[in-house]
Amino acid sequence: MHGRTPHRLEVFKMGRCKNLPDGTESWVDEESRRRYEAMSEMIAPSDIDVESQTLENAFISVMGKDRPGRVRCAGSGETLRTWYGSTSTGPSVYSEREKQMQEQLKVQEDKLKAQADKMNEMQQQISQLQSVASKVDEMSVLLSQIQASQARTQPPPVPPPVQSERETKTDEAVDDFLDHDVPIS
Repeated sequence: MHGRTPHRLEVFKMGRCKNLPDGTESWVDEESRRRYEAMSEMIAPSDIDVESQTLENAFISVMGKDRPGRVRCAGSGETLRTWYGSTSTGPSVYSEREKQMQEQLKVQEDKLKAQADKMNEMQQQISQLQSVASKVDEMSVLLSQIQASQARTQPPPVPPPVQSERETKTDEAVDDFLDHDVPIS
């Protein structure tokens, strides 16, 4: 078909659907049409780069895995070995898909480990900050205690003596006397 081997999804459609001259399709039964549409919907929003892997996965999820010695929708002459071209009992797509999934899992595990390390580092920083905060609180309490003890040991300030009016006049007279009697040179 078009210079290439058709995929099982195409073989499935060729065996169960007939294209009519008016451009419509005639399916053998409704179940076959429904299964083909389900497989087509699975491959439409594909995010996988290799198309054959997507087609294979869609086919297997709708039709089921191949049984030993039989390849679904490939005819009676096909075996797993002749269809997939390997000596294994299943398609190599499975092992490649498994490798991809393992790689994705490893990437996710690495990301989670990095996040866990970052969280541990942040927890250590929080502990250090809490320790500093408690030391600051202790120092504040000690400073308050020192200030309180200093206030108790110092005598209260003595206000300046209050002078009576008589003493004030005498002092002024002395000041006046000193100003007049001292010769200015």
